[in-house]
Amino acid sequence: MTGVGGRIVKTMGDGVLFVADDLETGVLAALGLAETYRDGPVELEVHGAVTWGRILPRSGDIFGPSVNLAARLADLAGPGQLLTDAATWQLIEGSGLGPVVAGAPLPPAQADGIGVVEPVVLTRA
Repeated sequence: MTGVGGRIVKTMGDGVLFVADDLETGVLAALGLAETYRDGPVELEVHGAVTWGRILPRSGDIFGPSVNLAARLADLAGPGQLLTDAATWQLIEGSGLGPVVAGAPLPPAQADGIGVVEPVVLTRA
């Protein structure tokens, strides 16, 4: 992840929270991380989420609605899934990632503390 420009904010047990300065870097880092574990010597089906939005950095941590949304989407993700929200997916489609990343919408789901979200599964195209 750091090889493509992501920065680790913190680890939480077997999880990691990272940030990137742009959407392309964040998506590629997340896909690369999932692929590395899936294709490693011991196959692990990691799950996670990518969201785009403003954050508030404080004391080495980050806060904000996009952080909370990413956490809730990660909770909804099944083994091997990398989820995003509908708004972030629209940004991905309109970016240079369009030919590289595919998205498959899932049915709306209830996210604790947020309400109904429209998850999209991200994969390499």
